This record gives sequence, structure tokens and C-alpha cells, in this order.
Amino acid sequence: RLKGLGNSLINMSRINLFMTVAFDGSGDYLNLGTSFQSTIRGNFTIMGWVNFDDQTPGTDQLIFGSINSSSEDKIYGGLLNTGAWYFYFESNNDVANVATIASGFSGNTASGWYHFACRAINNGGSNATDMSIYVNGVLKHAVTVGLTGTNHAAFTTSDNLWIGGANLGTTAVISPLTGKMNDFAIFSSALDTANILKIYNNGSPFDLTSDNGTYNTSGDLVGYWKMEEGQGTTVADSSTNSNTASFGGNPQWAFSTP
Repeated sequence: RLKGLGNSLINMSRINLFMTVAFDGSGDYLNLGTSFQSTIRGNFTIMGWVNFDDQTPGTDQLIFGSINSSSEDKIYGGLLNTGAWYFYFESNNDVANVATIASGFSGNTASGWYHFACRAINNGGSNATDMSIYVNGVLKHAVTVGLTGTNHAAFTTSDNLWIGGANLGTTAVISPLTGKMNDFAIFSSALDTANILKIYNNGSPFDLTSDNGTYNTSGDLVGYWKMEEGQGTTVADSSTNSNTASFGGNPQWAFSTP
């Protein structure tokens, strides 16, 4: 019996590796427990795996985001109503944004799993910020925009970053996501193409807490939520910062991973 119990525990552990978090678009979110203000003031990369229920949803759907109470410091990324990928960053009322020219989707159906990466580089002083979007390890669009390095470094918010929509500083979720999320990560550096392509890994996620081939930036990992618990209402942060994410609304555990 003890042997059987051990096997059951092992099997449950394996099952959890195939879990993810599903959002129904009605106000579900994961509260990451911090604003990541200091990280966002410099170079950073925000990435993860997403499976939209609808490829061209008709309304904007945000994967992550926060908007502070003065509405002058904002960060969010996701899918526009056209199906184009979008990354928006505003600091000290100075705006930067980048969108893919086309969605790359073929219709109003479930998208399957995609890996996305939103990258920002603070070039300092009066120099403009570089913004990039990668999808499945490929650079889709990059711009150097008017947001100055000085304003970039002034990003200020006390509102926690959320997954599943943008945090408006209350329980309100702006442009909530309808779909599933997995392996959401934040880095305190602008990852290069080699790192991002390796993380995509031909559609097979791996543990980002250790370097792996051309992925050599595990030391810059400041937040990492694998979403493999399969039960409860919290998600562990596998980075060294231990910012446990908590459920808001009513997200659900689901069997589906990249």
C-alpha cells in the first residue's frame, strides 16, 4: 500500500506538469504580488505562452498589464481586436508602443499555443526607447519610439502587475483575456534573439531557472510562474524573488500546455 501511495503521488506530480490556468474573459486575473517598478525602469523582457480562445477576438485582450491611479504610467501587452500583437508602455506621460502589422492568424478559431516576448531597452537620457515583439522566437516588429530614457526610468506605480488583463488599481480588469496562460516570465534585461529563440525551443518549454544552450540569462529572471500546481488559488514564483501570484475573479485550472 505504501508503494501504491508513492506511485499515486508521483503520478499526480506528473499530471500537474500538464496543467495551466484558463481565463474566461469575465474578469479573471492573476495578481503577481508586486509592480516590478524597478525592473520596468531599465531594460526588461516580459514573456510567456498563451492560447487565445479566439484568434481575432473583436475586442482587445490583454495578457498582462497595470495602469496606475494617475493613468500616466502604464504597461500592457496582448492582442488587439484585429488579432495583431500589441505592446504598450507609458511612463511619466511619455508613450511608447509597438504592434505587429498583421495578426498572422487565419480566422475566428482557437489559436493553439504561442510564445510571445515583449522587450524594452532604455537607451538613457533623451534617447528613445527600443520596443520589440517576438512571436514563437521570431522578431515580428521593432521600433525606436519617442519615450525618452529619462521618462522611461521614471516609471512609478504602486499597482501590482496582473496576468489575464490590466490592473486598473482596483478589482477592475481592463480588456480581460479569454484563453489560457503558461510559463509567464519577467527578466531584468533585454534578451537577444538567440535567447528568445532558445526559450521558444520549437514549441517545447523548459525550466528557465537554469541556463540551457544559447539561453544564458537565467540570472536575470525576476519572476517566473510555471502554473503547474493544478489546484488551489495561488501560483508559485519559481524565481528567487518568491512573488506568489493569487487568483482574482475565477480563473480555472485546465489540462493543456504547449
